[in-house]
Amino acid sequence: MKSRFLNFLLIGGIVSSVMLSSCGKEDEPTPETPKDPETPDWTKDKGEFKDSRDGKTYQWVKIGDQIWMAEDLAYTGSGQQITEDSAWQNNTNNDGWCYYDNDSANGELYGVLYQWEAAKSAAPSGWHLPTDAEWAQLEDFLKQNGFSYDSIVGNDGVAKSLASDTGWAVSKNPGAVGAVDYPTFRNKTGF
Repeated sequence: MKSRFLNFLLIGGIVSSVMLSSCGKEDEPTPETPKDPETPDWTKDKGEFKDSRDGKTYQWVKIGDQIWMAEDLAYTGSGQQITEDSAWQNNTNNDGWCYYDNDSANGELYGVLYQWEAAKSAAPSGWHLPTDAEWAQLEDFLKQNGFSYDSIVGNDGVAKSLASDTGWAVSKNPGAVGAVDYPTFRNKTGF
């Protein structure tokens, strides 16, 4: 069961931490339309917003022209909590979520892991799961702006600049997120 939860942790962590905002220039406040105090100021490079459904506050970061959540979503009101391994076997027909290792304390660290149907409806208002094109846009921006671990423009090794600088298994592979090399590139994006 633990290995299946590790797989869902990876998938759930990726899915829940990379929800994009649909806010664009047309959504920015003008002098005629004052900014709502609950709406983030998208003109900044980072900030926070409050999920009105449960009152939790999340960090966000602007990378290139995109706004990304900078921490894992922990909304538990989408679908049912699943604690049995067998319920995860058909991920597309179930609408559920869980905590890693079924331990609610892990929700503080990793957020919530979602099955596909639950993930599609878990995003807070104004946010959505990223499309393949949005992922590609992020990757292109990072590669073209020197965010590879060796800062060479055009290189693919951008994972270190997106990954948290703690919590990874130690790696001896150059540029890997768990390697201690290139310390200035660890989570350089704030993602």
